Amino acid sequence: MIDGYTQSGQIETARRLFDQMQEKKCRLMDFNGYVLSCLFKEALELFQDMQVRRVEPDKVMLACALSVCGTAWRSGPKGQWIHTCIKRKRIQLHQVLGCVLVDMYAKCGELTEVVAIFKKIESKRSVSLWTAMITGFAVRSQGRQAVDLFEDMEEKGIRPNELTFTGILAACSYSGLVE
Repeated sequence: MIDGYTQSGQIETARRLFDQMQEKKCRLMDFNGYVLSCLFKEALELFQDMQVRRVEPDKVMLACALSVCGTAWRSGPKGQWIHTCIKRKRIQLHQVLGCVLVDMYAKCGELTEVVAIFKKIESKRSVSLWTAMITGFAVRSQGRQAVDLFEDMEEKGIRPNELTFTGILAACSYSGLVE
C-alpha cells in the first residue's frame, strides 16, 4: 500500500502508513517516493531515521541519498555524513556510487574531495565517472581542469558521449575558453 500511495504522489498518506507499522522495514521505494516528489528534506530525514533504527541501506539507496544531497545543494554536511558511513562500513565505491559522490561534492564546492574520489576509483573509471568529473569542474567554472581531464580521458581511450560533450562545452563556456 505504501508503494501505491508513493507512486501516486500521496506521500503524506504513505508516510502515515509507514509510521503506523509495527515493524518498520523501509525499502528503497518508500525513500524514492520522497525523491520523486522532490521532497528532498523529507527524504534525508527518512534516511537519517533509518540509520537511527539501524536499517542498513544498500548501495542503491546510498547513491540515491547522496544524489539528494547534491540536488539540494545545501546538504553538503549530510552528504559528507553519508560518505563517512560508506567509509566506516567499508563499502566499495562502484560506478554509480562514485559518480554520485563526485557530483555531490562538486556541487558543494569540495573539488579536493572530488579529485580524491576520482583517484580512488582509478581502475574502474567509466565514461560516466569521467563525465561527472568534467561536469563537476564545469559547475565550479574550472574550465582548464575540465579540458585537461577531457584530454586525459581521450588519451586513455575512453569515448566521450553526448553528456561528456555537454559538460566540456559548459566548462569552456563558463570559463571563457571560447577557443
